[in-house]
Amino acid sequence: MKHHGRGNRIAQKKRKRERKKHLPPKQPEKVVLIDGNQSFYPVAYCAVHGAYLTEGLADTHRCVKRNCNGYRVDDL
Repeated sequence: MKHHGRGNRIAQKKRKRERKKHLPPKQPEKVVLIDGNQSFYPVAYCAVHGAYLTEGLADTHRCVKRNCNGYRVDDL
């Protein structure tokens, strides 16, 4: 069985393991993320989308690299 279009799954697992090592402190209640999911582990707030980001979402959206104006780390 071939897996077309799934990307480099080994690299994805490696990135996920690295992110799990640096989890922020657990929040008392779940917060809504920019993709509609919920998490206890937000790392920043996005003023553009009006929701929170996890470390993985911040990496995916490249907020730090793009110097996004809505990226707020201190609003937790």
